Amino acid sequence: MKTSDGEPIRSGVSLRRIRELFESHAPRRVEQDGIARAGVAVVLRELGDDSELLLIRRAERDGDPWSGHVALPGGRQQPLDPDIVATALRETREEVGLDLERDARVLGALDDLAAVVHDRPAGLIISPVVCELTRPGELVLDRREVEAAVWVPLRELRCPDARATYRRALPQLEADFPALRYGELTIWGLTYHILDDFFGLL
Repeated sequence: MKTSDGEPIRSGVSLRRIRELFESHAPRRVEQDGIARAGVAVVLRELGDDSELLLIRRAERDGDPWSGHVALPGGRQQPLDPDIVATALRETREEVGLDLERDARVLGALDDLAAVVHDRPAGLIISPVVCELTRPGELVLDRREVEAAVWVPLRELRCPDARATYRRALPQLEADFPALRYGELTIWGLTYHILDDFFGLL
């Protein structure tokens, strides 16, 4: 959509609106025994009549299938985590220094996703947990895991001009994947699908 002078419409989404949506939202869960699970955090904070989302760029690491990707903070569930929400909160604290258990409220969750690497199932289920930051927190990055972190206004990601494609060379071919762009960030793959689900609710 565009305004009368041709500029794309950039509508904000308040945290109040997001809270209301998750009061009645029931996410789809993948129930499968014997498969690894991971929790990621969709961390939001207020920005006037809009909200901001925390994105990270993962550090470049050998053996990491998501090395260097734009992502959400999170990681694999550990035996001592009581549930997948605890996993997302713990991983966020470890990766970017935000204590969501103390400084945020959990609003709800998005649908589970099955992770795919190089166009093949990765044997991992991702559960996105949506959190609202209730007081300021300083980002302290674990440089072994995270190269950079940035707060991005939702209106910028929801703008039609943010829609893009990302060309990736797979083992047998090159393919275009749906993506979002914000400045120098290209969001594709799992993170794109999580945000697409989130924006679909909005």
